[in-house]
Amino acid sequence: MQKLLMVIVALGVFSFLPSSATAVCDRSAHVVRVTIQPNTAASYIYYRDSALSAVYWVCTTNDAKLLDAALDAQNGLTRAFIRGDAASCPTTPDTGQRSAGNCLLVLVNP
Repeated sequence: MQKLLMVIVALGVFSFLPSSATAVCDRSAHVVRVTIQPNTAASYIYYRDSALSAVYWVCTTNDAKLLDAALDAQNGLTRAFIRGDAASCPTTPDTGQRSAGNCLLVLVNP
């Protein structure tokens, strides 16, 4: 009985430890614009869920590989999986721009 109590107490203590999970904003979308600004802190990747969507997403980066992947998706008219570091994907506004934070990943579908 004492062992069982110790196991329950140990599990309870571990549940109070901080979690290492990070929140992100993942979207599968079409890249509609890439704005590259040389010698600046950040460039922008604009994307939307569909051609008819009234909302577009934007994330910032200065990583040349992420920008190249976004340009490949835009020029190839293919969907891309884009991950931003926003705590979650914003749900407002109903039209216009929503920020996904800093770009972490751009995967271009074949």
